[in-house]
Amino acid sequence: MDTMFDLTEQQKKIRTEFYSPKTYSMAEASSLPSCTRLCLGPVQVKSIGETGVVSTGSRRREVQLAMEGTFALLTLWGKEKDLEVVAGELYIVHRIEYCPL
Repeated sequence: MDTMFDLTEQQKKIRTEFYSPKTYSMAEASSLPSCTRLCLGPVQVKSIGETGVVSTGSRRREVQLAMEGTFALLTLWGKEKDLEVVAGELYIVHRIEYCPL
């Protein structure tokens, strides 16, 4: 099987958009279609929840984000739940999938 080939311009664009999605503010992100892949920033961490275990055994932690009067709840799953996050600090959240409930 030949795995050495050149990507077309369209394929390069898709790859770039997947690995380096556009960065939106929280206000802009709130108007995006469901399940949009994006970066979010800058955002301030307002509060950090405790690590919990769901019925499937997966571990998660919820982080409340805020910026310019807009609030969002970010759920960290698996190894990401152990990221060092400090309340009150500003962050840019990279490569998330925005899926409002």
